[in-house]
Amino acid sequence: MKKGEIVLIPFPFTELTQAKLRPAIVLIENEYDITVSFITSQ
Repeated sequence: MKKGEIVLIPFPFTELTQAKLRPAIVLIENEYDITVSFITSQ
């Protein structure tokens, strides 16, 4: 993954029993971690 790339990430529901794929943008990527921000239409 590269900075600025749009990816699909499983986002858990409040009760943590299921998750739904949601789009996110990669903000920071290094050898060990990736920081993303979820994208919404709201």
